[in-house]
Amino acid sequence: MEAIRSITDIPHLEVARQLTLYEFQLFRKISSRELLDLKWTRTDRQLKAPYVMAFISHFGFITSWVMGEILKESDLAARVSTMCHIMHVAIDVR
Repeated sequence: MEAIRSITDIPHLEVARQLTLYEFQLFRKISSRELLDLKWTRTDRQLKAPYVMAFISHFGFITSWVMGEILKESDLAARVSTMCHIMHVAIDVR
């Protein structure tokens, strides 16, 4: 079996499926109480809205990961290919 070196080595539909499964596990833990009164904006947000904070943290991680995947490519054609692949992932997630 060949090692995966890039996100483009994984079919975009499979990346979308795995992200959706993981993100659903995060999302389903968020209770309505965490969403009341903007609890995730308060200083005690980790205590009052831990799952909203986990979801926000995951979003930041994915954003950084996507940027890294694009920027690790040294030439423009590879960057464009990676960007297109990621765009297909985003289309499949919705």
